Amino acid sequence: MTFAFECPLCRAVLRVKEEFGGKTAKCSRCGAIVPIPLKVEAEKRAAGRLLSDATPQEMVEELFRRQKSAVLAFVNLTASGASRSGFLDETRLKCVTTDDIDQDQLEQVFDRLANLSAKKRVERLGVEIDDSEDLFELKGDRLGMKLDDFKAKYSRRSQVTGRELPWTSDQTQFVGISELRSLAWHHSAGIIHARVDDPQEMSSPTVAGVQTEILLYQFIDEKLFQITALFGTEGFHLVHEALGEKYGAPVSETHQPRQLVWWTLSATIELTFGRIRPKEPSVLNFYHDALLRLARSRQPGSATDV
Repeated sequence: MTFAFECPLCRAVLRVKEEFGGKTAKCSRCGAIVPIPLKVEAEKRAAGRLLSDATPQEMVEELFRRQKSAVLAFVNLTASGASRSGFLDETRLKCVTTDDIDQDQLEQVFDRLANLSAKKRVERLGVEIDDSEDLFELKGDRLGMKLDDFKAKYSRRSQVTGRELPWTSDQTQFVGISELRSLAWHHSAGIIHARVDDPQEMSSPTVAGVQTEILLYQFIDEKLFQITALFGTEGFHLVHEALGEKYGAPVSETHQPRQLVWWTLSATIELTFGRIRPKEPSVLNFYHDALLRLARSRQPGSATDV
């Protein structure tokens, strides 16, 4: 008899005979060599998808059985115009909760959300805010960190070239540096690119144990607004699992290309699946939303980019 399981890289549904459980197979879609689960494990994973058919009450009851506290809220989008950046603005809500949450706790949850929403509105007006609790970090480097702190943390001398590290684009003005992916206009815009490794060392940092092709840090006005890691697509599932363990399930997932997204009211993580054939790296991006908008606003238009 046969059973079905998903390729952990491209999510293609593969069907194999029971006796191949525990071995490996080549995905017919992306060509990756993937582990074959035992039939009982594959059936358990498939059963998990039935949660989409559950009622709200059944969802929170299952969470409670797993010793999790949860609030499931339904937002009337039409009435409120609620969105990612305007959550709880005169929004009508209907809530279902696990049995251990009382009314006082529920009010605290939505007070917290309302405060975060207010911070987001202030942020859109360009006012300085403290959003440190709402930002992501990679390898201990939190979005918004100062360039001076970054330089102090990674200060060393390359054993190959003798270059002082970290390597930052502000060391050379008015020219682009391809290995830092910096352009000539970045200097006047206050944008600095940085790497903690020397490319000639051939030892780019790892993310979730996966060797990166490049790990790039980007600063604007000396604050970290973006971290980008490019890595081989065969390591996609390892990075995905590590992000899930640290930040929970992604908020959204799309296909073609496959992309998973985590976000708070102040920051975003995007994990995008590359290709096995032809080879194309997967990309992990961490964004500080407000600083990213600032950086994009300084990009020269067609009239000035001459």
